[in-house]
Amino acid sequence: KLGGKIPLESFNSIHNAMKSRVLSIVFEEISGATLERVHVLDLIKLCEKAHPHSSLSLPNKFSAAIEGGELVFTANHKKTQENTYQINFSEGTFDLSNGLVLKITKDSEQSAPQKNLHSIDIKESCISCENAYFRPKADGDVILHNGMSKKIKKLYNEKKLPLDIRNSLPLLVLDGNIAWIPTVAESDILKDAKRKDGESFYRISIENRK
Repeated sequence: KLGGKIPLESFNSIHNAMKSRVLSIVFEEISGATLERVHVLDLIKLCEKAHPHSSLSLPNKFSAAIEGGELVFTANHKKTQENTYQINFSEGTFDLSNGLVLKITKDSEQSAPQKNLHSIDIKESCISCENAYFRPKADGDVILHNGMSKKIKKLYNEKKLPLDIRNSLPLLVLDGNIAWIPTVAESDILKDAKRKDGESFYRISIENRK
């Protein structure tokens, strides 16, 4: 990992196909976005000319500049202030600052199961105020999904979630592990916790404030 910096001397000595690969990997590493072909070609030209302090604007509010013999990638946007709330698990309706509403209800076993990413049914015996709560994403968060440990930041990028949503979307933490990301993914750890016919359960849902 190069940490957003590429030494020009070694970079300019390799073949263009390898240059394209290096640029794409480094940019995705620091931004979570993909470079278009036109940006890759412009970056290669920028490096070949190597004029100090020359720069180029890139997708996802990033830029690249020649500084101190290196190509340096920089984020141009100010980091959105992250929420630090925690919602302990209990029945009720919780208004979030980004226009979303979190609802938790204890439902009867006769209710039809929900089949969408906006809500989830978890049997009563598997969830309580002692082992569950909600919080926004933190740096380094991962979720076990389809047999793989996946970075939540990458899932957010794939879903193209707006920054205001991804910074305050309530993640369900169950026994210390992220169990559910509303509208995005549910964890494999819920395999034995989801409701079955005849069981009492909690319905958890995320909605837009009306």
